[in-house]
Amino acid sequence: MISTSVSLPSGKPGSRAGNAFASQNPIGHADRSERRMLAGLKFPQYIGLIGGMHGKAPTQGEIRRLAQLREQEWNARHCESKSYEQHHADLLERFNTLSAPMLVARGTGGWIDASISPKFASRLPKDDKEILGDAYWNASEPEGRAFVARMAFYDHNYASQELNEKLMSEGWLPYARGLASIGKISEAVFYTWYLNGSFNSRLHQESAEMHLRLGALRARTFAEGRIEEMDYSHLLDGKQGLR
Repeated sequence: MISTSVSLPSGKPGSRAGNAFASQNPIGHADRSERRMLAGLKFPQYIGLIGGMHGKAPTQGEIRRLAQLREQEWNARHCESKSYEQHHADLLERFNTLSAPMLVARGTGGWIDASISPKFASRLPKDDKEILGDAYWNASEPEGRAFVARMAFYDHNYASQELNEKLMSEGWLPYARGLASIGKISEAVFYTWYLNGSFNSRLHQESAEMHLRLGALRARTFAEGRIEEMDYSHLLDGKQGLR
């Protein structure tokens, strides 16, 4: 796994002019079958993997940009109250501990405008407390055969829902299929949820419809229907799930 234990500045990114977020670092540790799988993915140029066992080491600018996105978008949509500095610290911890890379999509000027934060796990969350809490998501289980995610966001000022959907269809799903093809995973699940204030049913519906368009199946629901488990396991080339 890539280590990012060096001290990184936590100052917020400046204006959007220029591109300080392109990574040129080599791909992380992977065996021969994993390297062949990665080479065969052929992501579009604007989609990539950062950190973990398969991604490029994150640059300082990329970590700052991801922290900015989490503060602006994740806090607003999911009623979080973390500061930019807390999000920055969370990202440093993630890149130091989790073996699953982040998937990112770059918009205008090469800036990261959409991101998905998956992990490998030996089991799925058992209830809404695990889905909403941090303990389950921060635990490192590199041999876990479930590929799960709950954090996806895009910059509402510069990107669009279309970029977020392309990151799912051209990044998340091909990568999950590639992992299944080498026997790394046997399940892929995404948790979509909106708990902001009185619950924005329109945003929740739009998110759910996107996953259904991509072929996911509704599995379990939590928090009185505000959290939905979208199962992609049947799309992994016939691989069997954990249930």
